[in-house]
Amino acid sequence: MPDQPKTHQEPTTENAILMERIRELEAKDEVRNWAGELIRVRLSLLEFAATHSLEELLQKTLDEVGVLSDSPIGFYHFVGKDQKTILLQAWSTRTVKEFCKAEGKGMHYGIDQAGVWVDCVRQKRPVIHNDYNSLPHRKGLPEGHPPVIRELVVPIMRDGSVAAILGMGNKPTDYTPRDIEIVSYLADVAWAIIERKRAEEALRESETKYRVLVETAADSIFIAQDGMIKFCNKNFADVSGYGPADLTNMAFSDLVHPDDRQMVFERYMQRLEGKDVPSRYRFRFIDARGNTHWADMSVALISWEGKPASLCLAADITGLKQAEEALRKSEEKFRHLFERAEEGILIVRGETLEFVNPAIERIMGHPMDKLTSGPFINFIHPDDQAEAIDRHLRRMRGEALAAVNDFRVITSDGTVKWITASSQVVEWEGKPANLNFITDITARKLAEEALRESEERYKGLVESSFAGVYVVQNGRFVFLNENAAAFTGYRPEELVGRRSDTIVHPEDLYGVTQKARDMLDSQYSSPYEFRIVTKGGQVRWIMETVASIHYNGSPAILGNSMDITGQKNAEIERQAALESLQAVRDLEKGILQSVPHALFGVERRQIFFANDAMEAVFGWKPEEVIGKSTRVIFRTDEEWAEYGAMLYSRLEKEPLTVFEWDKPFVRKDGSAFFCRMSVSRIGAALDANRRIVATFEDITDRKRAELEREKLQAQLTRAQKLESVGTLAGGIAHDFNNLLMGIQGHASLMMLGFDSSDPHHVRLKHIEELVRSGADLTGQLLGFARGGRYNVKPVSMNEIVEKSSAMFGRTRKEIRIHRKYAKDPCIAEVDRSQMEQVFMNLFVNAWQAMPGGGDIFVETEEVVFDEA
Repeated sequence: MPDQPKTHQEPTTENAILMERIRELEAKDEVRNWAGELIRVRLSLLEFAATHSLEELLQKTLDEVGVLSDSPIGFYHFVGKDQKTILLQAWSTRTVKEFCKAEGKGMHYGIDQAGVWVDCVRQKRPVIHNDYNSLPHRKGLPEGHPPVIRELVVPIMRDGSVAAILGMGNKPTDYTPRDIEIVSYLADVAWAIIERKRAEEALRESETKYRVLVETAADSIFIAQDGMIKFCNKNFADVSGYGPADLTNMAFSDLVHPDDRQMVFERYMQRLEGKDVPSRYRFRFIDARGNTHWADMSVALISWEGKPASLCLAADITGLKQAEEALRKSEEKFRHLFERAEEGILIVRGETLEFVNPAIERIMGHPMDKLTSGPFINFIHPDDQAEAIDRHLRRMRGEALAAVNDFRVITSDGTVKWITASSQVVEWEGKPANLNFITDITARKLAEEALRESEERYKGLVESSFAGVYVVQNGRFVFLNENAAAFTGYRPEELVGRRSDTIVHPEDLYGVTQKARDMLDSQYSSPYEFRIVTKGGQVRWIMETVASIHYNGSPAILGNSMDITGQKNAEIERQAALESLQAVRDLEKGILQSVPHALFGVERRQIFFANDAMEAVFGWKPEEVIGKSTRVIFRTDEEWAEYGAMLYSRLEKEPLTVFEWDKPFVRKDGSAFFCRMSVSRIGAALDANRRIVATFEDITDRKRAELEREKLQAQLTRAQKLESVGTLAGGIAHDFNNLLMGIQGHASLMMLGFDSSDPHHVRLKHIEELVRSGADLTGQLLGFARGGRYNVKPVSMNEIVEKSSAMFGRTRKEIRIHRKYAKDPCIAEVDRSQMEQVFMNLFVNAWQAMPGGGDIFVETEEVVFDEA
């Protein structure tokens, strides 16, 4: 509160005493009022802190202090433990909304760089600046910061250090010691609340982190109490295959493998008894699906809900155990290979051999205990010791050297051996060492020396060889003997350094390159041929072989060649002649194959050639019949002999004979057929081998057609005869019909003279019926004479059946005829005489089938037939 204004009158002593008393009473009331206000603010902040964040609490504190101190600006900043930095933390609501727009929350600010507002930190006491602008050591304000007129900043002290500062600014009147008391009190009260708030938030954050850590932990975490699982994280549930609810209050021993339960239980009990047992051990457990897992578990005793419990952290090491087992087997294999390796293995550290395998004893020629008991340099040949020591020291210093080098050693009996060592720096028992793989190359060195001597001898042979010898390296000639150069028309020195493919004929370049590669890859072993173009432009043929060699220490190709131009030209001429001969043979074969008839050659009555048509005619494939006797195409031995005698007698007289045999031949399947043959002898006359060529044409169809034609001719002749008979029958029928008409006329005239009851009338009537039957017969003859043209007209089939059956019944009394007619007349367009004859024939056939007599049933009925 601002100080009370001074009075302008000097009071009397009595009045002064009275006024002093009044001021004391007012001060007590004011103190009581301020005390009540501060208690209210403190309670308000405590209540506010329960439901708001730390940042909101800081701002609430500044707002309350600002009201009590009548300050529109307020800030609350933390001071680092090093007392050198300030963490800008919070500003009052009015400061943020009405005054300050500068950025800074969360920034760290060095105290040595700050202005007068941190004097309280430097001095560790409250500071008032009622005339801010007059301060000589003030510094500028950041952009967006309001002007400062006056300020009050108090430190919050803890354990002799400044923990935070609370500042008020721009009070309308000067700040007073009373303001310091109020602000310091509220700053200290707020800090106590802030510390508790920070502790609560830290605890809450810690609990959150712990919960996240436990739930997301890669290991299984659970708490066991009284042998039961009381808590577990998600990983434990996932690994065990049970749900968290299923695991809670489940006996932990139910998860442990039966073979490990006793061990786990004993350690659990010993731990509860306070005995010294390993806090970490491995055991097996069984998941919900019955699968066995290995677990690596660490255990600690804790208190859970007021009772002792075990906090267990377990990692599923099933994969690790499998890897350990695989590693164990791998180590066994490695040890087996190491001990039985043909290659020597040794480790050098310092000047001694720290380790050797059994193969070293064989290679070096010294027992293993001697090798590892002294400096390794003692076993190296004196001429190679200096270089070996130098390489070893340089390699141990980390210099880049060739990994493989050769040197000599001396065995126990004084023998000198060549060895090659592949070296690498490794760590051996925590220190650098030189790992070497040793191979005895004495035989190789001897072979190389022998090869060198052989190369010297070979060089002499090459120079004097008749063959062309050359060496190509990186695609260019590096050596040619005189003959190889002579083939090309160049001197050897003209070709050395030149690309080897420049002398190859362009058309052969690809082929010769490919064949050379195949030969080098052992895919092609025969010499190959190609053309070259000489210096003079001539084309010459070369035959060569190539092989891979080392020349002057580098890979190269050795070629051996010969000039085969003369042989090649002769071969080309011979090939042309053979091709001409083959063309003639192909023409002959084409002609023979184009013959549509079976054609084959015969020698001593055995087939030595046959064309493809042999199969079509005789059913024999050419390859099946060649070498067989011609007997296979004849039915009998007699016919085969008869045919041979007839054929060869003809060919004795003439070179070609064409004929048809009256006897059939036989196919492979046994079927018979007829052939037309054309046979010629081979040569001017038949010799002892009786070589002939024969063609056989299948004329079975033609023969069959001829027979059919003969049958048709016979039928035609018979038809012509029948036609003559028909003509004769027609004449006779006409004449006979005239006679019947005369008889009919006389009988009719005679019937006029007799009564119908007269016996003669009945006989005459019968004569008329016979005349009509005779007339029907002559009608049939006339129909036959007209070529089957009859007198067709509508008639009742009932009448025809009645008449023909009555006529037949009168002649054959032993046959009883039963008739049943349709109600309708059953009219049909037929020749009446013909139909009567048809029924008469049916009756006769039935009678002949019943020689002892019987019954014939005749019935007429109109029916309709569909198209089916």
